[in-house]
Amino acid sequence: MTGSPGEQLEELLRGRAGWRLEALATPGSPPSWCFFVDKRIELSLLVGAGGLELYVTADDEDVDLESVEALGSWLGMHKPEALGPRRAGVLDRLRRGGIFSWD
Repeated sequence: MTGSPGEQLEELLRGRAGWRLEALATPGSPPSWCFFVDKRIELSLLVGAGGLELYVTADDEDVDLESVEALGSWLGMHKPEALGPRRAGVLDRLRRGGIFSWD
């Protein structure tokens, strides 16, 4: 993967079911990627100075990861549903020629 850690993270998570970019309540704080299950946050991710900071709400656990690749491995082992298929957006449907289909 190329680009900044934030760009790599967006490339990995954008369009996947359950993931949303959420604003934090603290003014000036960067947004956090959050994984939702049944309208509750299960995981939250921030890009930190030394890598990625993952918070697992069920275990009240912080996990420090050095790269987006390490995050992908962690998710594959501990939360594989967080790496589910991407939803097709408008641009994807336009590229496939399906913008006017009702699927």
